[in-house]
Amino acid sequence: MQKRVLMVTNQAVYNLDPVNFRQKRRIGYDKLAYISMSKFSDNFFVLHAPSEYDYLLVSARKAEIVDVIKKAYKKFKGAMELKVIYNNSFDYKIDNETQREIHFTKVDGGVSTQIFTKTKR
Repeated sequence: MQKRVLMVTNQAVYNLDPVNFRQKRRIGYDKLAYISMSKFSDNFFVLHAPSEYDYLLVSARKAEIVDVIKKAYKKFKGAMELKVIYNNSFDYKIDNETQREIHFTKVDGGVSTQIFTKTKR
């Protein structure tokens, strides 16, 4: 996992390098379709941008981050709410050819996270 700084503005979510704060990625709210996250306290969530590729993020503050993104998205889009899908298994696209599937399972002492790579055929 790469360490990054996430910046949420009134128009987009930015991924910044934590050393020099250079922009690594911008996901405009016009490109953001929905967010996926599990029902567990596992720290993972995905920003889905279908016209680009999805963005898997890990943070102990995932609920707060998702809430801030939802509020900024709603301001940008007017009354439209950003959909958040809660599921303990979901896919995300890492490029045009590859998808990954992530599974979350409750285990003694926490949550088990498994990630599987699938390629497009």
